[in-house]
Amino acid sequence: SRFRYVLRYKLSGSVDIGGSRIRLGEDTDNDKVFSDEWRIGVYHNQTIDPTTTLNANVNFLSSKNYYNTSTNNLDDLLRQNALSNVTLSKYWEGTPNSLTLNYSRDQNLSTGEILQTIPLVTFNRSQTFPFRGKNTSLFDPSWYEQISYSYNSQFKYIDEKRLVNSAIIDGNFNRNTRGGLRQFVSINAPLKVSEFSFTPFFNYNEIWYNKSVEKIFNPADSTVTTNNVDGFKAFRYFNTGVSLNTRLIGLFNTRIFGIRGFRHTVTPAITYSYTPDFSKPQWNAYRSYTNQFGQEVEYSIYEREVFGGAPSGEQQALSFSVGNVFEMKVKDTDSTDSKFQLLNLTAGINYNFAADSLRFSELGISYRTQVGSFLNIGGSASFNLYKYVEGVGRVNRFLWNEDKKLAQLTNFNISLSTTLAGGEIVDDVDSTDEERELHESSTYESEYVGIYGDRPVDFSIPWSVTLGYNYSISKPIPSVISKFSNISANLNFNLTRNWKFTFTTGYDIFLQQFSTPYVTIYRDLHCWEMSFNWVPTGIYRGFKFELRIKAPQLQDIKVTKQTNYRGVF
Repeated sequence: SRFRYVLRYKLSGSVDIGGSRIRLGEDTDNDKVFSDEWRIGVYHNQTIDPTTTLNANVNFLSSKNYYNTSTNNLDDLLRQNALSNVTLSKYWEGTPNSLTLNYSRDQNLSTGEILQTIPLVTFNRSQTFPFRGKNTSLFDPSWYEQISYSYNSQFKYIDEKRLVNSAIIDGNFNRNTRGGLRQFVSINAPLKVSEFSFTPFFNYNEIWYNKSVEKIFNPADSTVTTNNVDGFKAFRYFNTGVSLNTRLIGLFNTRIFGIRGFRHTVTPAITYSYTPDFSKPQWNAYRSYTNQFGQEVEYSIYEREVFGGAPSGEQQALSFSVGNVFEMKVKDTDSTDSKFQLLNLTAGINYNFAADSLRFSELGISYRTQVGSFLNIGGSASFNLYKYVEGVGRVNRFLWNEDKKLAQLTNFNISLSTTLAGGEIVDDVDSTDEERELHESSTYESEYVGIYGDRPVDFSIPWSVTLGYNYSISKPIPSVISKFSNISANLNFNLTRNWKFTFTTGYDIFLQQFSTPYVTIYRDLHCWEMSFNWVPTGIYRGFKFELRIKAPQLQDIKVTKQTNYRGVF
């Protein structure tokens, strides 16, 4: 059942309560099925004042069996987690300051594990220019007036319920609570030199905890015991660097086939950043123990904490990236031209001076384009520059020196999508003029929660077809190849003004299997509505028929007939 409430301009929300009771067999049967399941959902949106809002979406379930015994909706049947979130947001008008209080809960419906954040408090001060005055020119500020900083602090406290043995779902759990405070400051000092933007930066983190860990090696059985150590702990880490970027524009004018010209915009960027090795003893963030082989094993004493620990290993990274945007201008009418983007292509790579080998990262490329107004294409690729030796891994020898290859593909993906729509709505011969007039003048759509969620059914597009194709290949090492190729389709069309039909499916090309098809038939009956949802094949095959009143106050008045994959009515 659902209870809805609205106070205009102030708040709105609903409370959902559901339950199911299954009794199959007698008390004395060995294969009896007795099940009592429940769900409570709360949705709340409130504007406390112009600068303060409260939003809540809370879901509590007994277990995954609630969905298995109460619905045929595929999204619900495949759901693995019940998520809850409550957020109170406040900002101070005329200042860069804001405050957020958040509660979140993640319930794993398969294992019963629960992770709660109670609370997460975030204070944020957005980019601030401390040396700017009231008379500062926005178009030509002095170099020191462009220096800025931003500040962020977070207090986080978590409550975990985890399985004692993650490999065995036996109902035995451990409880764990941890908390911490993190403060982050970022300082930037941009300079404009001719056509180049030169920006030194400094990032500083300070974290406080009330716990840490200690690891003890047990020589008798060669195991490691991890103990919690109570007590206040604080540590800091930082990085600094400088970035340089510019923009180059190339123009090519032409008068061929109505094309006015082409433009190529190049945005190269170079960034150098330095991060010390915070695993060294002077930073007091890491410890070590000696294992059975006499080796020193290093570990972070904050590895279990809510914000993690400081990074280990010195980093002196030089990052290169180049963005390319190709555009074309065409003649639209006698007096106007139109522009559209041909291709957006970006490439980037990193080099770590502090690494003892394999200093180059993989080369990453991303691309995006659009063919006319109906086909979208996008994807990415990554390439490795180093030789791979079986049984050893990547070695510090370039492919070019060994095999005369520039690089080796490790990942590639491409996606294509298109949507076609059109047609004309056909009048429903079963609807009278009076019924259609009443339908068009209906005033309760703003509070309507129907078959398609918190929005009325869209009849404005008589028909639409959405097709998608995804292909990906992964080669983490040359001998291991993983491929994926999938076609998806969604068909919507209105048989008449009040009838709507939806069909969704997909096909895995490599497995030669169709994904579970899903069919929805909807009929608008003015004050009533009817829907029929059908899954014809698969483990969740079944149907759900529902006839109910549209009015928000009377939506619990309905007739429902459904099956589920267990065959229970």
